[in-house]
Amino acid sequence: LQQPFSLLHSFYGSIPSIKRVNMSQEEAQVALSAVDEQGKPLSKNELKRRQKAERLAREKAEKEAKKAAEGGKKPKAKKEEDLDPSAYLENRKNAIQAAKDAGENPYPHKFQETITIDKFVEKFCGLDAEAKDNESLSFAGRIKSIRCASKALWFFDVRGWGTKVQVVAQKPEGVDVEEFAAKHSKFHRGDLIGATGVAGKTKKGELSLFTTEMKLLSPCLHMLPTERPGFTDKEARYRQRYLDLISNTHVRDIFKRRAQIISYVRRYLDDNGFIEVETPMMHMIPSGATARPFITHHNDLNLNLYMRIAPELYLKELVVGGLERVYEIGRQFRNEGIDLTHNPEFTTCEFYEAYADYNDLMKRTEDMISGLVMKLHGSYIVKYHPNGPENEGVEIDFTPPFKRVSMLEGLEEACGEKVPRDLFAADANARLQELVNKFELQCSPPLTTARLLDKLVDHFLESRYTNPTFLCDHPEIMSPLAKWHRSKPGMTERFELFVCGKELANAYTELNDPKVQRERFSQQLADKDAGDDEAQPLDEGFCTSLEYGLPPTGGWGLGIDRLAMFMNDCNNIKEVLLFPAMKPEDNSVAPMAAAAVAKMTEKEASFTAEDESAMTKALGSVKLDDGCSHFSVSPSVMKIMPGSKIVVVVAEGIDMAGAKADEIKLHKNGVWKAAKLAADKYGNAQSHPNVAMYRNALAKHGVSMKKYPLNIETLLKRCLKGGEAPSINSFVDFYNAVSLEHVVTAGAFDLDSVHEKNVELRTTTESDSFLPLDAKENDEPTAVSSGEVAYTAGSTVLARHLAWKQSKLALISAATTRAMIVSEVLFRGEDDLTSNVAAQVAASYKSGLEKYFAAKVQTFIVDASSPVVTF
Repeated sequence: LQQPFSLLHSFYGSIPSIKRVNMSQEEAQVALSAVDEQGKPLSKNELKRRQKAERLAREKAEKEAKKAAEGGKKPKAKKEEDLDPSAYLENRKNAIQAAKDAGENPYPHKFQETITIDKFVEKFCGLDAEAKDNESLSFAGRIKSIRCASKALWFFDVRGWGTKVQVVAQKPEGVDVEEFAAKHSKFHRGDLIGATGVAGKTKKGELSLFTTEMKLLSPCLHMLPTERPGFTDKEARYRQRYLDLISNTHVRDIFKRRAQIISYVRRYLDDNGFIEVETPMMHMIPSGATARPFITHHNDLNLNLYMRIAPELYLKELVVGGLERVYEIGRQFRNEGIDLTHNPEFTTCEFYEAYADYNDLMKRTEDMISGLVMKLHGSYIVKYHPNGPENEGVEIDFTPPFKRVSMLEGLEEACGEKVPRDLFAADANARLQELVNKFELQCSPPLTTARLLDKLVDHFLESRYTNPTFLCDHPEIMSPLAKWHRSKPGMTERFELFVCGKELANAYTELNDPKVQRERFSQQLADKDAGDDEAQPLDEGFCTSLEYGLPPTGGWGLGIDRLAMFMNDCNNIKEVLLFPAMKPEDNSVAPMAAAAVAKMTEKEASFTAEDESAMTKALGSVKLDDGCSHFSVSPSVMKIMPGSKIVVVVAEGIDMAGAKADEIKLHKNGVWKAAKLAADKYGNAQSHPNVAMYRNALAKHGVSMKKYPLNIETLLKRCLKGGEAPSINSFVDFYNAVSLEHVVTAGAFDLDSVHEKNVELRTTTESDSFLPLDAKENDEPTAVSSGEVAYTAGSTVLARHLAWKQSKLALISAATTRAMIVSEVLFRGEDDLTSNVAAQVAASYKSGLEKYFAAKVQTFIVDASSPVVTF
């Protein structure tokens, strides 16, 4: 009995630091039980360790008890980034619907702001830590992040007006903690909220709104990208610019600076006496610049128009009218390539100043551009990364005056070769081709003198200028609208401003002699005949305006987008365009074609025996031997193509000899280029939804696509291969262009050669015959198999398989005066859509035949409800 006490006495004697008077109850318990499992005394270190563990356990228990009293356990954080996006979307939709069912309105009509976030930060940033203002304020913004300290304390980072601020939600006295937590847990990243409270700063000095009320203004149903790695995919950023602006704060700064650039240019011109005007966006003639136009169609006027490539000629007509200083800032449209510095639609500023020449414009350019740079950057030096931010940058010095280089003298100095001065001479083109070949440069055809010279200048001069440089005195052959140089024969008073290898501005002393202007346009027409689609056509209306007197005038144009690139250090034009042109995403092509085929199959299933009976009855009610000419479609064919429309165009009095071949060629080439750009997104012709519908209909009827290829599919294939637009004769070229423009099949018959009065689209019988295009002079027509889809005149087959293989008997020739064009517009999923396309196709045929061939035209749309027409 005495041994444990002696051991305890011995133990206490060896630990003088332990004093009985200061021990807590727990420590005394540890000390009294200071023996191990075998009853031996504990060492000093082990006793200390056990005492520390007891103390930490006690402190933890006290902390948890205090936390429970304040507001319970901290809600478990939601790991949104770990959820599947589609599941997240569905959850959010369900939550919003539940809120609506509970009588809440997640989309209120209005929220009354008393201050914006940027003004809030500006006003209260000087508060001291832990200080609070007494004024109640309200602002709105988007939640960027949420942090929950406990059920009773929430922190929200809210962004608006380009600024971020913290919103603190703390449970007030008397409010149930569970109710408070439930309310604030409904907010998610991306939600737009309105908050009311007072300004203040936290203990750490962070400016915050200590809110008394938070209200959901518009929920974000999709999961936002996380801050790391962020929303960085360029393709996705350009396609979803709204998400780019939400996720990347620097993008807002880019477009804010772009707006400042436009504002500065406008204010500069206004302050210098210029009047801002607006000119048409759709032109009868694509003029004012060297570029390919986009073609559009005016239904009411039944007329093809061109989206403007430049406002130049209209602005100069205003100067003729007495508006001595005019300018326009607006969109231009050019049907050309897309790359780092080009977009099909872009913004320019053009001004025209009476009684000024290109020397005055150089000084004005230096004044405007250098002043803008100083305004935005506080210096004339701008840092720019031409190959992207990850590569080495350059410094661009915009200090005026800018360097000036005369084009041909500069070219000779740079390449060390003599360049011909008389560029209209017969040997000038050969000499330039020699230089291009010598320096192994690639110049795309046609190899006109202007294109060859431009290639040499681009290689040896333009691409080598980093600081702003005026490239001056262009040859007349390159500048049809510029005035001749006063001291350099064959040259013009023109300059282009180049910065870091890119053209930024273009200006010249305007040509105001109407006789010389017509001569320059004639040279452009010669280049167009040589195959240069970018050459400018003759604008007789503009030449007439010059006859009323254009004062000596300086004209100037600036690329706003490229200037924005330099001012924002962006090497890709898409970065400074809110919605740049983009190819459709690849995965959208197959569903489009599949949906079109599915809709057509659905329509086919709905073509019932009653429909066929009604159509047969309608056909029988018309006498086809009444002395009139008719076109009809049989029920058997309509059953193959249910819901479709057959466009029938009858043209009489066709003037083939007087056809406007140049205008037809321009129309055809414009359509060809536009179709290629549009077809590129499908990768191959068969993927086009229109082609898929045709192939599906014919495949069900047993027609071989290899033996009888679709004419529209053949055209699309040539487009995608980059081949030239086919040329047969003006009439065929015209209807092929319309076919390609609307992506529908097309064929035509010479009605003078068709002796029967009635043309019918039907299935063939064994008694029908066909004479192919390649038949020799004495060949006889051959029989066709029964059941083929064909256009017929009596027993003569005019075209097999929906005008895709024509008969020699109905061939369009130079002697044709009366013809029929047919196009099949298959069912597009909606009857009104099919009808609309058919109407557009008919209108295109009518306007072109009247315009190009001076023909008298009748158009018809044939379908199950009206299977026969009289003409």
